[in-house]
Amino acid sequence: MKKELNSGLFGDGNATAEKIFEKRNGENSQLLMEQRIAELRVQMNSLSDHLAKVVSQINEFIKSSHHKFERVQTALQHLEQNDQNLNHESTQKFNSVQNKLTERRTLDMKVQELIDRHNGSLKTYEVRLNQMQKLLAEREAQVMSAQSTLNEAKMEITRLKRF
Repeated sequence: MKKELNSGLFGDGNATAEKIFEKRNGENSQLLMEQRIAELRVQMNSLSDHLAKVVSQINEFIKSSHHKFERVQTALQHLEQNDQNLNHESTQKFNSVQNKLTERRTLDMKVQELIDRHNGSLKTYEVRLNQMQKLLAEREAQVMSAQSTLNEAKMEITRLKRF
């Protein structure tokens, strides 16, 4: 007996094997796809939870930053107010010192004028005193001269009385 090969194994049979392989492969790939989809859903849920945590952390950070910003802003306003107060006080003190300095200069000028007037008066009195001393010296000399003349005259009179 002669052996014949099954025509389904080769040629047309190959197409059938491919169809069976594809059918099995299709079922496997559908299962693989469903598993892959399930894994992706788990990952999506995990990422969603993680994202929710990150969002809550960001919200907490925003609240914390907002509170810190408000504190810094309050401190900055306080510092600005202190700076304005110090600036105002410095301006007032500077103006006060400047006014006092101007007043002192005015008083110094008045005192200098008084001193100059006093010195002028002293010079005038000194000149008058010198003139008076000269006049007094001249009068003393005249008085002494008159005294000596008087004494001579007395002596002459007493001498003449003796004669």
